[in-house]
Amino acid sequence: MVQKIIWTKESLNNLSDIKDYISTDSEYYALKTINLVYLSAQKLLKFPEIGMVINKTGEFQVRRVLVKSYRLLYIIKDENIYIIAVYHQLRQLPESFNFPDPL
Repeated sequence: MVQKIIWTKESLNNLSDIKDYISTDSEYYALKTINLVYLSAQKLLKFPEIGMVINKTGEFQVRRVLVKSYRLLYIIKDENIYIIAVYHQLRQLPESFNFPDPL
């Protein structure tokens, strides 16, 4: 059973950038989008393996959940979920992932 969700520094920076970008048009929709990402991440506590595996690297698998036009990328390790990045779907993903340093 998954214990908690841990947001990495990169994922929080991604969210901040997304909020800043959307808020140039609408502060309301910027906050709504960020809240939707957080709610989607919280669902992972009950259904941690719901995300599609997009990369198998060594001992962990990077999984993806779609949230509107964004990809929420995460890793399950040591009974925790590490949110490693939030990318727009049009943005190209890195070819490989390293296990992130949490905050």
